[in-house]
Amino acid sequence: MVPVLSYLWLRGRCRYCSAKIPGRLAVVEAVNGGLLALLYWRYGLGGELFVYGAAFSLLVVITIIDFDHGLIFDRMVFPAAGLLLVLSPFWNQIGAEREFFGTIGLLGSFASSTVAGASYFVFLYLIVLVYPQGMGAGDVKFAALIGLLMGIPLVFVAFWVTVVSGGLVATFLLAVRRKGRKEAIPYGPFMALGAVVAILAGTEIWDWYLGFG
Repeated sequence: MVPVLSYLWLRGRCRYCSAKIPGRLAVVEAVNGGLLALLYWRYGLGGELFVYGAAFSLLVVITIIDFDHGLIFDRMVFPAAGLLLVLSPFWNQIGAEREFFGTIGLLGSFASSTVAGASYFVFLYLIVLVYPQGMGAGDVKFAALIGLLMGIPLVFVAFWVTVVSGGLVATFLLAVRRKGRKEAIPYGPFMALGAVVAILAGTEIWDWYLGFG
């Protein structure tokens, strides 16, 4: 039961019944392991690795389900959002949030997280009201979760990466005629990508943006 290695050793089949195991399972394991390695490289061995590592694993699961079924389940988003609300006052003691707001205290850290979550939620909710076919309610709830995790200003980095990556992929799929104009493209994976990039390189991207401006 060693991720990836067991799949390779057993040649992609169950050790008991020899049933074929989907190759994407090994890919998911490899991606998750790679993300954890990047977290360790970025933050070292500490609270960041455990908190963001758990978040990355959840983002990977949500991404796969949204790709397959076009759904983001409440039973995955709501418990995680509740936990992030509890942890949000301590964001200034962990990870990228500390690099921006190292002295704002518990209340300031809580405000940063909740305002980011509410803002991202409201923004996508307004889009759904104006253009319901654009995205689903699951994306809106997922936005709140990502905002709670990101805080300010990393939520802006996550949103920017989401829009750019989603736009590029959608344009490519339309250009090669893999998708039609009226066919839906899952938005959750791009939101997850935005969160991952913001956690790993958000401070550098934000500093670059400020310097560019």
